[in-house]
Amino acid sequence: YTLALHTGMRQGEILGLRWEDIAWDEARLVIRRTVQYVAGEGLVVRTPKAGSERTIVLARTALEALMAHRAALVETGRLPSGYVFATTSGQPLSARNVVRHFRALVRRLGLPLIRFHDLRHTAATLLLAEGVPDRVVAELLGHRDPALTKRVYQHVLPRLVRQAAEALERALGGDTP
Repeated sequence: YTLALHTGMRQGEILGLRWEDIAWDEARLVIRRTVQYVAGEGLVVRTPKAGSERTIVLARTALEALMAHRAALVETGRLPSGYVFATTSGQPLSARNVVRHFRALVRRLGLPLIRFHDLRHTAATLLLAEGVPDRVVAELLGHRDPALTKRVYQHVLPRLVRQAAEALERALGGDTP
C-alpha cells in the first residue's frame, strides 16, 4: 500500500513487479508488466498498455518499504525471487485478495472506506496540490495526456480552496490572515 500511495502505480502494475525491475542503487523501478484477472483464464501477465511502460523514481519511504518487505521474506525463509508481491508458491497475488485485505485494513484502522485505486488518486492529487507540473504527474501515472491526469485525478482539497480565497483577496488588494 505504501508503494501504491508513494508512486501512483496501478494495482496490476504493482502485482506485476518483479525483483529484477528494481534498481536499488538508483532508487527506481521499471514497470514492464501488469497482472490482471481475465474471466475464463485466471491471472494473466501482460505488457502494460502503450505509454504505461515507464521508470519510476522511488521516494525514500517507498524504497524503505520495499527493503523491509524483502527483509521480511528472507526472515521467513522465502528468498526474494520472481514477483515482489507473491503467494507462497511464487505466483503473483490476486487483485481480489489484495482488495479484500486492503478493505479489512481500512476498516480495522477506522478510516473511511476507500478503494485500492483511490491510493493512485491520492498520490496524483497530492502531487498536483504540491505544484508538481501536470506533465510530470502524467508521466508518473503512465498517462500520455496531462489533461486526462488533471481531469480525472486532481481532486479539490480544502487547503487549496482556502489558498484560492486568500489569493483572490491578495489580488483584490486585501489583507489575508
